[in-house]
Amino acid sequence: MIGDGHADGAFGTNLPKGKSSSHYANTNLDVIKSFRRDLKVFGDFKTNIKIDKVREHRIYKIGVPNLMGYILTHIYNINFNCLDSRIPKSLYKLGKRNLTNFIKAFADDEGHVFDSSIEFYSANLDLIKGLIRLIRLKFPEIKISSLKINDKVRNNIKYSFSILASGLEFYAKSIGFDHKQKMKDLLFNIKRVKLDNRHNQRLDTKNRLLKELSRNNLTAKQLSRRYFLRHSYILKQLNELKKEGKVEIINKDKFSNIWSLKISSYSNDPNDHLS
Repeated sequence: MIGDGHADGAFGTNLPKGKSSSHYANTNLDVIKSFRRDLKVFGDFKTNIKIDKVREHRIYKIGVPNLMGYILTHIYNINFNCLDSRIPKSLYKLGKRNLTNFIKAFADDEGHVFDSSIEFYSANLDLIKGLIRLIRLKFPEIKISSLKINDKVRNNIKYSFSILASGLEFYAKSIGFDHKQKMKDLLFNIKRVKLDNRHNQRLDTKNRLLKELSRNNLTAKQLSRRYFLRHSYILKQLNELKKEGKVEIINKDKFSNIWSLKISSYSNDPNDHLS
């Protein structure tokens, strides 16, 4: 909820003036279901999941009983305002089992898996500094970067840090993700790094990509998985092919571009050029 949630702390079923219902939102249904399981620590009660549409994205929103919002804000003293939230001091006193669940939940929400790192983001400087301190203090085995300041996004500065490549395997075994796609991407990258794929990159990647796109329209991630190559490397090759007028972006699949062969740049049979 510190990431994409809201807890107003209104007590009872009727909201007082100026108060709003507590909730948590995410674009990934697996993460919402994981959050619903976590709520069971407060007891067995009914929760509803609603679906909103923001631009082309589906947003799943789960309501949190107002009593839970009251407990979290007034008894545990947790602030859920976007730029004012902090790592609760009580977390620093907990054992690793509780902390792995906290870090996992935050990463499900505000983490991104890249080829050789996991990035944690927030517009809240003190929150991201607290997370860095927590990981360094409790998980020295996980090698992380220093604080990074990114360009402004919607008038907010984004702060981040990385779980470095040398810490990915330990992170996967000890913490991981409930977000299935992020976990899948993490395990793929760990396996890919272990394999020597330099031979694959020496091959004519562009030609192979054109052949693949002559059969199906695919995302860069799908192509990287087929050839066991870095996502960033495949993107670089696709962008070069786009400049050459051989491929184009035809649509979006959630957050990824869908690439297609640009038939107009070929003769009647595009396969003639793909030998």
